[in-house]
Amino acid sequence: MELKAILPKGKVFSTVNAQMITHELSNFGFELQGKMSEYPPAPAGSKYVRTGFLGMSWNKSGPATVGNSIMVAVGNIMEYAPLVQDEERQKSFHKAHGWKTIQVVGKELWEGKYKPRIRQILRMK
Repeated sequence: MELKAILPKGKVFSTVNAQMITHELSNFGFELQGKMSEYPPAPAGSKYVRTGFLGMSWNKSGPATVGNSIMVAVGNIMEYAPLVQDEERQKSFHKAHGWKTIQVVGKELWEGKYKPRIRQILRMK
């Protein structure tokens, strides 16, 4: 999932602002990791026993400074994760059984919670 940069207008933001933004990005990464680890209810009548490996395999790295950007990454090391939780590769079976994709969950969190917070920080002097 790619998110567009939020660029401050006017003066470059302070070290305190950068620390606050880094903190919010870290929180975003942890919350996204947690939400992606959640499983939808098992289909009615299913005898499949979930191992929990998919949920336990979500991880977060960063925030880290890359050039002029502060980035956080959330991903999953399981080979089959994209077939279950990636917007482009998700199988219809998983979608029909309530599995959310990282793109959908990430956008909901970003737009609804973290983007407004970071915009507020950028307005601070």
